[in-house]
Amino acid sequence: MNSATRQRNCFPACSSDVRCLLAIWAWLLPVAVLGAEQPEVDVRRDQDHYLIEIDARIEAPAARVMAVLQDFGRLPRLHESITRAEVLAVQDGRSRVHVHLYDCLLVFCMALNQTLVFETGPEAAQLTATMDPAHSDFSYGHMHWALREESPRLTRLHYQAEVVPDFWVPPFIGPWLLQRKFRKAALEMTDSLGRLAAEP
Repeated sequence: MNSATRQRNCFPACSSDVRCLLAIWAWLLPVAVLGAEQPEVDVRRDQDHYLIEIDARIEAPAARVMAVLQDFGRLPRLHESITRAEVLAVQDGRSRVHVHLYDCLLVFCMALNQTLVFETGPEAAQLTATMDPAHSDFSYGHMHWALREESPRLTRLHYQAEVVPDFWVPPFIGPWLLQRKFRKAALEMTDSLGRLAAEP
């Protein structure tokens, strides 16, 4: 998909510099006001590679947390930018899933696609996902979830990901904003994971 056709104005009514600045400030605010009790999230950039790491404690049994992670057809529950998830195939313990996303970076909105191959690790408490760049808007992507049950009702989550976007990022400030976007998404998805895993 051509990047020029994917980007659209997030704020079509943004007719003045002041209104645009307010819109940008409102977009950044959720990151700025996050409480101190949030999971530890680290997002780094190495040229065009973005490295994401999460260390979190979730008040739910590890089996419940993994069940939510592996409910691939219902991934939109984890984050509002995920608009649809389709399980394309399941074979030999691997699930091929196509994920549709819609998200904005400042005033540019994009419809993005990811095709991921999920696989349970040698231990049931591990899950990996590898991106298929031929069917994704990322040229590379790899994710790994590791769960450790610290008590019957408390699970330690360690998540690592490396992604390389294959779409246009605004120069200069764009990479910095994308780092913040990844961090915000990681926090929201971890929060949703804990809430859903704790449901009866």
